[in-house]
Amino acid sequence: MRHGFFQRTLNADAGGAAAAVAGASAASPALVQAAAGAAAPAAPAAPAAPGGEQQQQPAADYWPEGLDAKLKGADAKATLDNLAAHLKGLPKAPEKPDGYTVDLGDELKARFGDMKDDKVLPLWRQAAHELGMSNTQFNGAISKLYTAMDKAGLLEKPIDVKAELAKLEPRDGDPAARGAAAVQRVQAASSFFAGLVTRQVLTPSQAALFENVAATADGVAGIEAIMKEFGAAGGLKPGSGTGAVTDAEQAILDKLYPTMILK
Repeated sequence: MRHGFFQRTLNADAGGAAAAVAGASAASPALVQAAAGAAAPAAPAAPAAPGGEQQQQPAADYWPEGLDAKLKGADAKATLDNLAAHLKGLPKAPEKPDGYTVDLGDELKARFGDMKDDKVLPLWRQAAHELGMSNTQFNGAISKLYTAMDKAGLLEKPIDVKAELAKLEPRDGDPAARGAAAVQRVQAASSFFAGLVTRQVLTPSQAALFENVAATADGVAGIEAIMKEFGAAGGLKPGSGTGAVTDAEQAILDKLYPTMILK
């Protein structure tokens, strides 16, 4: 009886152990999966700052490169207000191109005048308006451009009328008489070509080109030399209205202007 009792007890114990092992084996896959999906242990928290609270570093304020630091306000709103006021105060283009006023300074004004009849000025006004230039920029661009062109020798030197007339004055006589004589020489040189138009030797446009030569003392002297030569060749007089060109006159014209058809 005792033997049988112990035998059953051993068998029961053995069976229980086996069942426990079998149960553990069956549960192990689920345990491994659960362990694999578990979160890693959290890192230890950073030590708290003195005072018991953890402090955060403030982000640096953004400031565009090249923007004047004077516009920076106490906060973002103040900065935007400063920038808006600055932009509002900037010079602006006039409403229309003809709103530009010309102010080139005394030096350029003395040389080119007020330029009110200049044919380039309306074009420059239109271009400046399309580019949004202010009146200050409009005048500044012209002044700098003309000054640079003058230094580079790209502009014709202005004619000093008084100086040119002085070159044509006779040496003797009072100043008023000498000045009147110079004016008469200029008028005679200019009317000479008007006479050629009357005689149908030159067209009005051709005569206008020659009259431009009389803008200087040298030009007047050159025209006087031609007038003298014409007179010696056949008495061609300024303003003569005979209408016909003599053979002698035609010979002189062919000599002076071989490329012009005057017959």
